[in-house]
Amino acid sequence: MRGDALYVSWADGSEGGREWQGYVHFVARDEVSLKFNPDFHRNWISGIRVNVRFAISRSTFNFMQ
Repeated sequence: MRGDALYVSWADGSEGGREWQGYVHFVARDEVSLKFNPDFHRNWISGIRVNVRFAISRSTFNFMQ
């Protein structure tokens, strides 16, 4: 849901397990737009595997009720 946070780290463990926090900016039927710190974008290599951890906001569940 828009505004939810997620955390990404490199799957190979490089960067000492550092995580980058990102936020959901836009959600469509087949597409999600995410925004991360510029450091993450500078280090991104197309095709690299990442680990993703989702942090679901409590307000999301309140909204669904």
